[in-house]
Formats: sequence, C-alpha cells, structure tokens
Amino acid sequence: MSADKLGASESPAVSSVGIAESSTPGNALEKVEGKDEFDKLAEAEAPATKPSRFKLFGGKKKEKEPKEVVPLVSILQLFRFADPLDRLLIALGTVMACAAGVAMPLMTVIFAGITKTFLNFNYPDGKLDQRSRDLLDSETRKYCWYFLALGLAMWLVSSVQKLTWAITSERMSKRLREHFYISILRQEIGWFDGLSTGELTTRISGDVNLMQEGTGEKFSFVIQYVTTFFTGIIIAFVKGWKLTLVVLSVLPVLVGASSLMGILLARNTTGGQDSYAEAGGVADEVLSSIKTVMAFDGMSRELERYREKILKAKAAGLRKAWVLGICMGFIMFSIYSVYALGFWYGGKLAREKYMEAATVLNVFFALIIGGFSLGNAAPSMSAVSSARGAAVKVYQIVDRKSSIDPVDTESGLSADGISGEIELTNVSFRYPTRPDVQVLDGFSIHVRAGQKVALVG
Repeated sequence: MSADKLGASESPAVSSVGIAESSTPGNALEKVEGKDEFDKLAEAEAPATKPSRFKLFGGKKKEKEPKEVVPLVSILQLFRFADPLDRLLIALGTVMACAAGVAMPLMTVIFAGITKTFLNFNYPDGKLDQRSRDLLDSETRKYCWYFLALGLAMWLVSSVQKLTWAITSERMSKRLREHFYISILRQEIGWFDGLSTGELTTRISGDVNLMQEGTGEKFSFVIQYVTTFFTGIIIAFVKGWKLTLVVLSVLPVLVGASSLMGILLARNTTGGQDSYAEAGGVADEVLSSIKTVMAFDGMSRELERYREKILKAKAAGLRKAWVLGICMGFIMFSIYSVYALGFWYGGKLAREKYMEAATVLNVFFALIIGGFSLGNAAPSMSAVSSARGAAVKVYQIVDRKSSIDPVDTESGLSADGISGEIELTNVSFRYPTRPDVQVLDGFSIHVRAGQKVALVG
C-alpha cells in the first residue's frame, strides 16, 4: 500500500463530530421561563467567558464574506439527461403548451363577436322586431358553439401537455439521481473528507427535486404563458394597431422586471440550497454520533455550528422573498397601469370613430390576457430559475472525475505477484481538509501474510 492510498483513508469517527471540552454548569438543561427551548439550551451550554454571538432567528450578524459568483446552468443543460423518448415527449408537450397558449387570446375574438351582436340588437320604434330577435338568437347560438368547441380543445390539449411533461420530468429525475449516486460512489475517499455527512443526501433529495419541478409542468407553463402573450399582441395589432402601440409602451418595463426577477431568484436559490445542504450535513453528523456528543458534552459547539448554517440559509431565503415580493408587486402595478392607459385611449378612439366599441374591447382584452400571462408566468419562471441554480452543484458532482476511480477496471496501475504482505516505508500524511495537522510523520510498518494488525488513532 502506497502513501497515496493511505492518504485516501477516512478520518477517525470521533474527530469528525467536532467535540468541545466541557464547560457546562450542572444545571445546564434547567428551563428558563419566557425563552424558546432551542435558545435555552444554547444559552445554558455556552461557555461563560465566550457567549454565543448567534441566535436562531436574530442576533448579531457576521461580517459579509465575498461570495463566489457561480455561472448558472443554461436552460438546455437542464435537459441533458433526456433520452430520445423524452425528447419526443418534450416536443409533443411543447406543441400542446403552445396550443393551450393560443386558445385564451382566441377567446377574445369570440367574445368581441358576441359583444358586437349584443350591441347591434335593438328595438325599432320601441317594439320587439322578430327579425332582430331571430338574428340575435342565431348569432348567440353560433358563438356558444364556438366557446364549447374551444373548451373541448383546451381539455384535450391541456391533458396531453401536463401528462407529457410530468412523464418526462419523472424519467429525467430518475436518470439524474442514478448518475448522481454513481458519481458519488466513484469518488476517492479523500473527497468525502471535505463534505459533511448529510450534505450529499440533502442534494440528492432537495436539489434534484427542485430540478424536477423546474423541468416538469412548470416549464410547460412558461411556454404556454409566453405563447399567450405573443398571440395576444398579434391579435391586438391585427384588430387595432394604434391602441396596441400605446398600450405596449410599458412592455419593456414588464420584460425587464421579469428578467431581473429570474436572475436574482436563481442566484439566491443557489446560496440557500448550499446552506441548507451544509446544515443538513451537520444535523445528520451529530445525530448519528449523539452518544459521543453527549459523552463529551459537545452540545454547545454543535448547536453553534448548526445555527451558523441555518442563519445563512435564512438570510438567503429572506433575500429571495424580498426579490419575489418587490418584482411581483411591480409587475402587477405595471399590468394595472396598462388597464388604465388602455381604457383611456380606447375610449378616445371610440369617441372619434376610429374604432368600434367591440373592436376596442377585443384589442383591450387580448392585451389584458397577454399581460396577465406574464404575471401568471412569474411563479413558473421562478421554479425554472431555482432549477438552474440548484443544477450547478448537482452537475459539478456528476461531472467530477475521481483521482482514484474504484469502478474503472480498464485503466490505472495493477499489481502482479501479490504475496499478501504489506509494507509502508517512511510515510507522511495530512488530511486534505486539515493540512496544518501532521497525522503521520515518517511512519513505517511491515505486515506479513496472515498477520492481524490494528492501527488505533
């Protein structure tokens, strides 16, 4: 066995828990009135000479550390584990999502037609005219059949859309979990020394779930709402280009707010998921060795470690909430401003006989539905942005090449003529995560075949 092989060995179980020396008074677990149980334990366990600087939901903050800017995963890279069948289902689901997006703006055309019929219906000389009554009845029936046909088409299209995208996301997430798990098994032991115990399990559950959500029906909703937006604009231009141009003057503001929200949400999701993964790793590490922690009275230190991680996650969550709230509020404000502008200018065009009242309603409602589609797409865009942020670390682990691949049997060095004896000569070793601690210094040992030797450290 070489020194490199020994360098990949695991660290002792006790040292991985991080035990602190006892400095706890005898009544450390005694209850204190008016305080949360979690903070009672923290205050009671904290050393008297060095009080804790953190609290679970507040307290002093550490100085901000410079954050590493990680490039987001592209949208196409989210589907890197799709096979040919998945691509076929994605294509079919995309067509159905576009068809569902076209349906809502088309409804405004039907609505404008029946509105025009109602406006043209009158009573000549104050009497009920049978001809006008029959015309209203026939036109109303016609448009009701149009609405029914549109509803049946939406039923079929929406069912196929959600089914195809749900199947695709399940298949891709299954394949991603398999590759993630295989990649973990391929890594050298030294790589695990830099990770907490539960960080990988948190990523394979939390981060992969975020990716599955962002590549499923939420992604199809983005396609559907974007199609609705552009279809509404096209119909509005065809029916009345003057009113459309005036209303669309606020479009750059809406698009800019939506784009900014997506970028900021993706960045904050990445930081939050990292903190939650680290906190889950600390909790799993401590709970799996709870007897050792209790025996060495290390509750205070472990509580402090866990609190630091969740405070970072809390800060990322609060930033994400602020971004989502402010951007969504601004988007809705812009949409209602569109309503005010559209009604004002549409009424002006109707008074000046440039447009009929029914056409004004058609243009206005087409633009309203297009504007609402941007607001409706915001939560789905948030899910896609979160998936792009979560995919960064997942793909880093999947793509990582192990320096010692135990699964690879084709390449690497192999030993011939093994007799069962192991000899180490003048070995020096430090753990990768603790380079300042010398574990082995000039260590030599010779183990004969059949001999049993135990190394205790």
